[in-house]
Formats: sequence, structure tokens, C-alpha cells
Amino acid sequence: EVDGRAVEIELWDTSTHDDYDRARLRAYQNSAVVVLCFAIDASESLRTIREKWYPEILYFLSSVPLLLVGYRHIRLLPSISRDFRPDEFITPNQAQILVDEFGAIKYLECSPLQKTSITALQETVGRAAMSWDPTMAANRSNKKDCIII
Repeated sequence: EVDGRAVEIELWDTSTHDDYDRARLRAYQNSAVVVLCFAIDASESLRTIREKWYPEILYFLSSVPLLLVGYRHIRLLPSISRDFRPDEFITPNQAQILVDEFGAIKYLECSPLQKTSITALQETVGRAAMSWDPTMAANRSNKKDCIII
């Protein structure tokens, strides 16, 4: 339930492997929100978003609201984060640069170990889905009008 309204969220986890290209296209049909996830402790996962996922989303779902989500939100869990190299973590500032670049509506960090972060993600996805109007959506593409006189 989000803001007093029942919301059903159906998640599709898709693979970057080329064998799944057609399956991903089916997942894109009737999408109301795109959630691009990366591991906070793995910079290559953020690179994959920039090089693979965002261009694909821009092409197929340019007007659908986009959220960027960092998972394994372990920075706030000292007992776990000491096992990782903090200098390798993706910072919120680094993620915010992509949010601005992609025209995403928000950046969130979450972990299954922190129920409040999962609840915040569910509520944000629900609100984005409820407020999205495909007929009024602004296009996220970087295309510009060009007038030659």
C-alpha cells in the first residue's frame, strides 16, 4: 500500500547476456517504472548500467520514470562494511551524477538487512508508477530540435 492506495509491483530481473535480449523486450512491455540496480561495492556493475542498461532503456523506454538503486547498502552496517574496502564503494555523489545524466527521478540505496530501505524503495516505485502518465511523459532522450534557415 502506498499513500492509502493498493499497488501491485511486479519485478522482472533481467540478464545482460545476449541470449536474453528477446526476453528483456517482453519485460519492457507495459512497464511503468524502470529500476536500474548496481552493487555499491562493485564499480563494474555501475559501468554496466552506463554502457549496457541505460542505452537500452533510453531506446525502448525513454519516457518511463527511471530510478537508480544501489544495493548492498553496507556503509551503514559497520560489522559488515569492515570486510570491504570503503575506497571501492560507489559513493552517493557518484550515483547522483548518473541520476542527473540519465534524468532519473531518484537515487536510493537499499539492503535486505535494512527493512526501512526496502520499504522506501517499494513506496518510491509505487508512487512513480501511480503518477506516470504515458501520454504526458517527457522524453528522456538527448535529441534536440534543429532548425536550419
